[in-house]
Amino acid sequence: MQNPNCIRVLVADDNVINQILLTKMLSVLGINADVTDNGMKALEACRSQPYDIIFMDYQMPGTDGVEAAKNIKDINRKPKPVVILMTSNLLINDYYLSHPGTVDDFLKKPFTLQEIGAIIEKWEPTFATYPSSKNE
Repeated sequence: MQNPNCIRVLVADDNVINQILLTKMLSVLGINADVTDNGMKALEACRSQPYDIIFMDYQMPGTDGVEAAKNIKDINRKPKPVVILMTSNLLINDYYLSHPGTVDDFLKKPFTLQEIGAIIEKWEPTFATYPSSKNE
């Protein structure tokens, strides 16, 4: 993995326990993350700065994770962030397969530190050269 301090991560989840759990897992990997508690705030955060990867909860009040992901992908910014949808919904794989381009991947809750690390490593080649990943 590239220097983890160079990876810009956003966590969007309305559940405070899930926010804490995921940010602590990322911290173990040496990665700091910004946190929002709904899809609209995630969209606002993405408009104000680029992110390499976004861990987005599927079900949030107001703008849900899928709608937020679509809106984030519509922001006129290159390169687009990788959006990982997080859910305990067992049918999410069906959605993911039938709506390519809205989200890039998914994680089923509960997930492990190893799964977080693996998904970052899987997508790292797509954001390793993002301007947001350069040392500033």
